Amino acid sequence: MKNKFSLYIFAASLFIVGTACGVRLFVWGLDEIEMMSTSSSIVLCFSASLAFFALGCLGFMLFTFGRGAFLRIEDGRVRARYGMNRTLDIPISEVEDVAVIGSALRIFTAKNAYTVTAPASKEDVSSLVNCGKKPWDINERNERAAYEKAKRAHIVAMTAVCILLASLVLNVVLCSQLTGGKAPSELTPEEDVIWLAFYFAALLAIIASFFVADRAGKLTLERERRMRRIDSYMGYMHRYDGVDTGSTQRIVLFDSYRIRAHVKYIYGSFVFDMELIDPVSGEWVLAESEVYDTREEALAAVDTKLGNAPVNEDKLFN
Repeated sequence: MKNKFSLYIFAASLFIVGTACGVRLFVWGLDEIEMMSTSSSIVLCFSASLAFFALGCLGFMLFTFGRGAFLRIEDGRVRARYGMNRTLDIPISEVEDVAVIGSALRIFTAKNAYTVTAPASKEDVSSLVNCGKKPWDINERNERAAYEKAKRAHIVAMTAVCILLASLVLNVVLCSQLTGGKAPSELTPEEDVIWLAFYFAALLAIIASFFVADRAGKLTLERERRMRRIDSYMGYMHRYDGVDTGSTQRIVLFDSYRIRAHVKYIYGSFVFDMELIDPVSGEWVLAESEVYDTREEALAAVDTKLGNAPVNEDKLFN
């Protein structure tokens, strides 16, 4: 409730400040037209006004964030409403993988990835997870090749973003030198043309950087998709490596075999361990460990730690 109230305060602030500044700059732009000011001053006023109006719209949209959110599977389709009135309606057959990230679900299809933060039943989450590619059907070599390809493309995209951002700084420096560092309203007609040319060049660089950054974000998701498959394959192939059946009380594999939790009896105590698979070595890496006095407490810790995470395999030894 506290977080929701803070969101409303932030949204209201954005709406009020954005709208007020947008109106003021728009009026200022009209005044500049009446005074026959330079084109640079007029363009700058209306551009700044548009930017602040966009902030005001964002504030207004934030009021609806998470309202009426849901995720459910019905009639063979995944339907959801989340975020700022975003919706999802796709056939469940298109789902290739699902990552459970806290209270959010990241749903991967062949072309897109959706991060859905909405209430969902354990049964629906399990159904989605079961739609993922099975570990025994994964071609590890192809997945690693695809991961490396996405990684290289991501490096290229991020390099392009850095170049575009550096060009913005260079743009400002060159424009300032060629116009003598004057304010837009003080420019001569010749300097006004130079300022406008640099302004639109900067605008194009900003737009291009957004598109390239969006591409980099998609490549990041593609890398995550490929690495999750590699983790799943490696976890399945090594799911019982290093397990001492004589001391192990229970072992649970979940998140498509990427994580395992098990309870061991060691020197009169019951040890709960949670491990993550290392996709390079195929070894299990300890992520969390706790010691309990009784077997019941340790076994209960498994269910507590997993919460609603769908279990792929659950094995009892004793």
